Amino acid sequence: AGSGDPATTGLDTPVEIESPVVGVPPSGGRPVNYLLENRGIGFQPVVPENSQAGSLCHGVFQPAQAGTPAVEFRSVTFGYVPDELVLRDVSLRIESGQRVAILGATGAGKTTLLSLIPRFYDTSAGQVLIDGVDVRDLQLDDLRRSIGVVFQESFLFSNTIAANIAFGQPGASREQIERAARIAAAHEFIVSLPLGYDTVLGEAGKDLSGGQRQRLAIARAVLLDPAILLLDDPAASIDPHTEHEILSAMRQAMQGRTTLIVAHRLSTLRQADVVVVLDGGRIAQLGTHDELLQQSGYYRQISRSQVQA
Repeated sequence: AGSGDPATTGLDTPVEIESPVVGVPPSGGRPVNYLLENRGIGFQPVVPENSQAGSLCHGVFQPAQAGTPAVEFRSVTFGYVPDELVLRDVSLRIESGQRVAILGATGAGKTTLLSLIPRFYDTSAGQVLIDGVDVRDLQLDDLRRSIGVVFQESFLFSNTIAANIAFGQPGASREQIERAARIAAAHEFIVSLPLGYDTVLGEAGKDLSGGQRQRLAIARAVLLDPAILLLDDPAASIDPHTEHEILSAMRQAMQGRTTLIVAHRLSTLRQADVVVVLDGGRIAQLGTHDELLQQSGYYRQISRSQVQA
């Protein structure tokens, strides 16, 4: 939708959503699509009905059979304001279908790194590439249609569960909605409710547990069938009992997709093929869970502290 155009949300009343602004964030801005976030709406790209996930090549969105895309950060440097760099000369390649976890202390640049893929911001130097093509050479709408995002906290509307899941794809059938919910390990708790998928949620989904809200957010992303999945620490505010359910949902959602996941919990980090440790905006460690446990450094320190706890 263009600036000021009503965007279909699956709700009774259209929501006015401006086109995302790429580049300079507002004062004190965060590495997310702030125009949507300020309305309490996590970024969810709207996908035309019957579209398919797939790779992007030379500015054209390719269907699913073209394969899951690889993502590469090539000598990437970025700062929200001049002379205050958040990322410094980061080079990293995520292979097709690979699951990569990103770990680091607060302010290390984890969420910022993810935000450069859908071009919430552009790099100050270096390139972000999908299947070898600079994301700046791709149509922005096509790029974002291929990406699903789940934040730490995902907003839910006071509407039915079905409408909330279908927010990014309001033309989805009930069958498609239920399939996404099953992948996100949400179907069982949904059908246990008196009205099932027709249950109307309270404002912000306050009548659901944190784990249930996150599983609906994962279902919302899965419904888009994205080729690339970005998970920004979705289990951060979840209690250990609920964490198992979220991990199950994430494992299902990551199947067949190139995935980057910001994580701090060892149980989540173990799900990744490769773990990247960021420190001061640079890659400090890179390897599998087992490899990093053999090295002195932040990863082994975090692992030991969580095991002892």
